Amino acid sequence: MGDRIFISQAQLEAWIGDNEASFDGTVLTLAKNGESYALETAAQITELLDGEDTTGLLGKTRTISELHAAGVEYSQGCAILGDTAYQCNAGFVGIRQGGAPEPLEAELAASDKEASDAALLTDFLLKHL
Repeated sequence: MGDRIFISQAQLEAWIGDNEASFDGTVLTLAKNGESYALETAAQITELLDGEDTTGLLGKTRTISELHAAGVEYSQGCAILGDTAYQCNAGFVGIRQGGAPEPLEAELAASDKEASDAALLTDFLLKHL
């Protein structure tokens, strides 16, 4: 597994509620293995609601700051870029602490070569829960 994961808002709340993780400021720490992740608000783009996905956002995970920088309007689980609307899963990109990961932009640009966001989340959940 890489140094980055997507954690949905619902999953984060469940982990904290079940004492499987603790949250301090912007850092999530897993109780099982002590791994810590710096969190940044993000959206997992899950469904095309209207228009055409000419930019290839469908199926991607982006931080909210990256979406805004690309001209995407994001609010309450929806992202709009021009005439295209997407449904999103709200959550966080977690960057594992203690390593020296490559910049997020480089990883996202190379996303064609890596497993899908869903596969990464599944792998993470299987290994840590």
